Amino acid sequence: MKQLKQIRILCTIAVFIGIFLAAVGHIIAGLAMLAGAFILELNFFRCPLCKRRLDTRFRLHAGSRCPYCHMEIR
Repeated sequence: MKQLKQIRILCTIAVFIGIFLAAVGHIIAGLAMLAGAFILELNFFRCPLCKRRLDTRFRLHAGSRCPYCHMEIR
């Protein structure tokens, strides 16, 4: 679960940086950051056991379980 939280934090930071870059006029760099965050979260936000993609709206808290294999995500 620690790795999934780190991915979520990294993607959130990348989104804010992308929005900031787009707002100050670096639109291509901003869009690249936003696309990178989206791709990173799609590829790495997965269940550690069954490797199926978790919903990005899925909150990670103590006792969270994968909706597919029902393994506790730690």
